[in-house]
Amino acid sequence: MNIEDIQNTIEGMLAVQRGLQESQLKLHEEQLKLNQALEQLLNLHITHEIKHIDYEERLLQLTRRIENLEKS
Repeated sequence: MNIEDIQNTIEGMLAVQRGLQESQLKLHEEQLKLNQALEQLLNLHITHEIKHIDYEERLLQLTRRIENLEKS
């Protein structure tokens, strides 16, 4: 193996390494996007659940008022 062959081999190895790093970077970026989307969905779900609980509490209060009015 001469110097040119060694240089070509090293260049090939570096090209493979660069490709792997680019793939890893893309994968990492996609994971970040998915995590952000998941966080948004969870926040929406939590907000929905809080509103649902609030509506249930209001309905319960109204039901109690109606029952109290009916008793009077």
